[in-house]
Amino acid sequence: MKFSKSITKFALLLISSFLFLNCSSDDDNDDSFNSSDGFIIANVEGSSFEALSDNSSDLVVASKIEQRDQTVLLIQGVNNRIKSIVLSVVEYEGSGTYSFSIDGPPNGTIAQYTNEERAWSTANENGGSGTILVTTDNDDEISGSFEFVGIEVGNESTRTVTNGSFRVKFSNQ
Repeated sequence: MKFSKSITKFALLLISSFLFLNCSSDDDNDDSFNSSDGFIIANVEGSSFEALSDNSSDLVVASKIEQRDQTVLLIQGVNNRIKSIVLSVVEYEGSGTYSFSIDGPPNGTIAQYTNEERAWSTANENGGSGTILVTTDNDDEISGSFEFVGIEVGNESTRTVTNGSFRVKFSNQ
């Protein structure tokens, strides 16, 4: 159980560091923010979310990280440097379906939606759930679909993310 909580904390720290390192207060439209090819799209409470690699103000990135004899898959899309969707799969073993839940297994497989002010996550002690289906995973890119219900810490409001899909080139392969 202690190891599972450590993995969850590691995943959340990793997600936060990706958000911090890839956000900028600078308003120019240089291409340095666009670090990989692909897209992450979804409906959030009926509104469209799109993070596209060909938009210089968006970020679309995927990484596989080896940690203590297991692989963590991290997929992130940031839209206009404001809204983001992050998908993290602990104990990733390739193509297949994985469940998002704080209770696991595996603990730390989470999804999160963030807007300008707040975050809704499946890593919430009050619930949250969903799935990610990885259909393609090769040396260059990963693709699939996802959906989840995230819960905000504190006020317990929810955000439902549906019809999610992604095709993202790996940044560390």
